[in-house]
Amino acid sequence: MWSVIIITLVVLVSVAAGNPFCFCTKEYIPVCGEDGKTYSNKCKMKCSGVEMAYEGVCNSFDNYCVCSKEYNPICGTDGQTYTNECNLKCSGIEISYEGKCTNTDRAHKETKSLAASVDSSPNMAADKIESKRK
Repeated sequence: MWSVIIITLVVLVSVAAGNPFCFCTKEYIPVCGEDGKTYSNKCKMKCSGVEMAYEGVCNSFDNYCVCSKEYNPICGTDGQTYTNECNLKCSGIEISYEGKCTNTDRAHKETKSLAASVDSSPNMAADKIESKRK
């Protein structure tokens, strides 16, 4: 009797957690999940709650950017000039505008960075004076 209750509870907790018991074969027909992991078969991937990206083993280069050497400068929101849009996007930066960044863009970025550091520690001078008194 207790074993039936325990099994029922385990099943209920598993289903409530979104991970129902999955019974999959040990058949090896690899699939690549949208999470970039290779699963031994579609069933095991589905049991993990992942959708299929494509059949076969995940390519280790899926997470890498391959960009051309084409020179088409783009200014990023970080004030840096990138050789092309692909290189900019691979860096995880947004496009500010097409073309090379100007010295003004870099100076503006540095000013914002300096302002942020001053804002985060407005009493820096007072802190230094106080620490010298101790």
